[in-house]
Amino acid sequence: MVRANIDMMYTTDYENGEITQLNMATNALRRWNTGFINIHGISRRGSLLWTAVRSEPSKLSTDGRVLRLDTAKNELTVFALPGPFESKHSRMDSKGRLWIAGGDLGAHGAALFALDTATLVYTTYLLPDAFNPWAIQEDADGSIWFSNFSTTLKSGESAVGRLDPATGVWTTYPGYPIAVHGTGLTFKGSNVLGTNIGGEEFYFLNRSGAATKKVTLARRTSPAVVLSTRTVSPVTSSATVTVTKMTSLHLTTQGVTSGAYTRYSVPPTPALRSNLFGMVRCGSDVWMTGLYADRLYHFTL
Repeated sequence: MVRANIDMMYTTDYENGEITQLNMATNALRRWNTGFINIHGISRRGSLLWTAVRSEPSKLSTDGRVLRLDTAKNELTVFALPGPFESKHSRMDSKGRLWIAGGDLGAHGAALFALDTATLVYTTYLLPDAFNPWAIQEDADGSIWFSNFSTTLKSGESAVGRLDPATGVWTTYPGYPIAVHGTGLTFKGSNVLGTNIGGEEFYFLNRSGAATKKVTLARRTSPAVVLSTRTVSPVTSSATVTVTKMTSLHLTTQGVTSGAYTRYSVPPTPALRSNLFGMVRCGSDVWMTGLYADRLYHFTL
């Protein structure tokens, strides 16, 4: 989800491939059906919306795509990823680069992609280990952070990775005590908070004195290949505003520290796993969503 300005909000539908624009002043809705599935994140520059999708419904998940929707022209342009990878989450940085977490969970490993949305040139960074990137955040220094959605189900891995785009140096922080399936990221100063849906927990990484593993990633550039451009006419309607009462849990549990990581458990949800997913910080408040529990979780730093 992205706020375009004070009056507009854009959202994506993960399952049916729709991009929705909500005019918050008039409740007017515009919906574009992209024809894709599994849209991950959305970013805006001017009238252009950018997102990444895993694949078309009839294609393998290793056919990841990047979509550009021109909301002024109702024009959808589809770009290929430079390699056989599925797209995970995407996010625009402060320099106008769309970052895409890529991986196919198989022989091709994983990669980080930066698409310059002005020149339409990819920079690709191939990851050398089993790190499986998922959520993306840019910090105040311009470094790009990724959460690890581990597929090896081992303990002792890194929950996050940090890329310095200027040097190509990739830093991980080993020592997470259980298998990590990370999907959310935010920051407190130079330190990192994230969610682990597999452990029904969230964590705090204290970078001061933390063990690190560094490697300089090989970089390659390639022009973005346009696969198709077509008109996508939006469906317009008026939103019905409803207020749904949700359960908000204020977390006061003490964390358990293991090396550089402090882990906080989530109170159990009857008959459902909490599966913490998204995470956003507002001042000293951290809000998290429960993937299956229809709950919001609030933690004060």
